[in-house]
Amino acid sequence: MTTVFSNGKEDFIELDGSVIKEGNIFNSDPYMDNTTFAPTSGSPCINAGISKYERNGKKMIELDAKYISGPAPDIGAVEQTSR
Repeated sequence: MTTVFSNGKEDFIELDGSVIKEGNIFNSDPYMDNTTFAPTSGSPCINAGISKYERNGKKMIELDAKYISGPAPDIGAVEQTSR
């Protein structure tokens, strides 16, 4: 999201047909720290990720709960920890 927000281009990203896109968050300021790439307070990226992905009933990836600080993973390089 940080590479799309305020980049001076159209807010468009081509998604694979298997990806479900609900709404457009690309116009939202992600409130990311430019040094750590962690979401800062008030970021729409906090708890906005998913912890596992399945395709055709097969688990493709699952994030261990020890890496999540809150009910869902944050979108960004690292979790925002000052909640």
